[in-house]
Amino acid sequence: MMNTVPCEVVRDLLPIYVDGLTSEETNRIIKEHLSQCDECAEILRSMTDNVLEKDHASSDIELDFLKKNKKRNKRIVVGSILAALFIILSVLALRTFIAGTKLHDNWVVCSKVDVAEKQVTIAGTVIDSIHGVSRVSFREENGAVYAETYAVIASPFHGGDFREIFNARETVKRVYLDGNLVWADGTQIRPMVSALYQSQHPYCGSMVDNARTASALNIAMILGPYQNELLTSETPYVWRLIIENELPSGYKGYVEEDLMNCGTAMLACIENLGAVEFEYTMDGQKNVVYISEELASEILGYDVKECYGDPVKTQDMMLKLGLERFGYKWREEPAVN
Repeated sequence: MMNTVPCEVVRDLLPIYVDGLTSEETNRIIKEHLSQCDECAEILRSMTDNVLEKDHASSDIELDFLKKNKKRNKRIVVGSILAALFIILSVLALRTFIAGTKLHDNWVVCSKVDVAEKQVTIAGTVIDSIHGVSRVSFREENGAVYAETYAVIASPFHGGDFREIFNARETVKRVYLDGNLVWADGTQIRPMVSALYQSQHPYCGSMVDNARTASALNIAMILGPYQNELLTSETPYVWRLIIENELPSGYKGYVEEDLMNCGTAMLACIENLGAVEFEYTMDGQKNVVYISEELASEILGYDVKECYGDPVKTQDMMLKLGLERFGYKWREEPAVN
């Protein structure tokens, strides 16, 4: 039987039929009509081909867009990476060759400090040949001037030596260079004295602070490893150092003189410390050197505790005791049999 649906109706339905928007019953009617009507079937094929061509063209356009977008994103990523690298390298170059980085406290040796009331003239040199001083910054606080050195790679423009002048607002009492005290009350302070003075602390019960004082005196470097004991159950408080390695024979007099001087310095740096005791072994025998506060004061000719808080007095003590050569005397002098 011939389909009774007019061709005009079927052709009106074909667009939504192609898009799959017609119902099952409508699909059945259209299919039945198309099977009997070659003209409508040809129109459907033409519409289907156009849809495929459009889909293919859309796919090509989308693919081309994705490719272009991928290339653009790749360029953006590469550009961002290069820009970041450029910024990082620029900062590093600025710090390395122009602005400089702050030096650590023992990289610069202060050669000269002159203070005329409010004007500070400071000179020094970097300890290695790799770095040059790019600038020296100053700040002032409560009568103290703090100078900080910044270094770059050494070049004809930046050498290892420097000399700077700073005009303070107030009368200068102390000058620090990279955290180290280098001048106080009219006296230039030597590096080892500065380290010892800055290790001063009020309580012997802090072994961390005690270790800083021992380090400033180079005890471990000269005498080798040692054990610590604190005798603080009663006064006077005693710091006992037990030297682990046996010391070489024939140097007993020199060793005990150095230990006595060293104990004096330790008593000067720790306010509530009453005595220092060294225990060492030589020729298989144990020996003890005991330095009381009274003995230390007798060695110096004044109260050892006067050095506490006074860098100039501390330096006077160090020079009197010869402690800038602590430990070398018994290593350099011939043994006494």
